[in-house]
Amino acid sequence: MPGGPFEMGTTDDPWAYDNERPAHQVDLPPYWIDAHPVTNAEYLAFIDAGGYEQPRWWHEKGRSWLARTGKRAPAFWQRTGGQWVRRRFGRIEPLPPDEPVQHVCWYEADAYARWAGARLPTEAEWEFAARGGLEGARYSWGDSYDPVDGWKANSWQGSFPTPTRRQTAGTARHRSAPSRPMAMASST
Repeated sequence: MPGGPFEMGTTDDPWAYDNERPAHQVDLPPYWIDAHPVTNAEYLAFIDAGGYEQPRWWHEKGRSWLARTGKRAPAFWQRTGGQWVRRRFGRIEPLPPDEPVQHVCWYEADAYARWAGARLPTEAEWEFAARGGLEGARYSWGDSYDPVDGWKANSWQGSFPTPTRRQTAGTARHRSAPSRPMAMASST
């Protein structure tokens, strides 16, 4: 990401949380951020490489969290008969490899990022990337939630979830800008 100054947060959006107020100027140096969210398959590689058993990837408080919880995979994941499955809306289903990983806490996300040779973005970096270069716009594609040319994010419209509505991590219909990450406002 090129970095630079931008207005973070909002002063007048009625749907904003109090910690998103007021709008204020932030100046970011250039930084890297992945083009798509981490997939289940990518996260599974971390698990298979022993990521939950290797303290070097974990923040000190993350190691304490691991010891306290006994976690060895994201919430709702389980290995059954040599296959990974997840519980979703009360149903057990095969783990879809190309969907964004869900239900990981900060410690798990941080350990994965360290293992992958990266780091988690700061809140300001995430917001800057998600805005897609449109300063002051409500969404990364503009201000209209239901634009004339179709939905830009998977936001519970229609019948959800269905197999035809699921999006994989790299196939969001909307890229915030040609050089910006995808799927920051859809299915994540």
